[in-house]
Amino acid sequence: VDSPNWKNEEWFGNFWDAQFPWIYHEDLDWIYIAGVSTSGFWFYSDKLGWVWTGINAYPYLYSNKEKDWIIFYDKNDTSNPYFPIPTLYTYNDSRYVSFDSYEK
Repeated sequence: VDSPNWKNEEWFGNFWDAQFPWIYHEDLDWIYIAGVSTSGFWFYSDKLGWVWTGINAYPYLYSNKEKDWIIFYDKNDTSNPYFPIPTLYTYNDSRYVSFDSYEK
């Protein structure tokens, strides 16, 4: 993405950070970043609640709500069983759910 305030982390994707600590992520929508590390951080999402991820974990997210890991399949991930719909896999109940219908 070649626009002002759009950034890219190879492991995390494209995001717009003009309103930091709120950022707009191309797949996760608006998220609130807690901290300034580019290698791992907690963030808040209206859909996911508080989750942690990092350079060696993403697309795995540790969910505070689930008290377990979830996987986030973005719209470009062809391994997503519901490609091209962004999807989550929750280990707690071994289910796939569309990102848009997941409730924290």
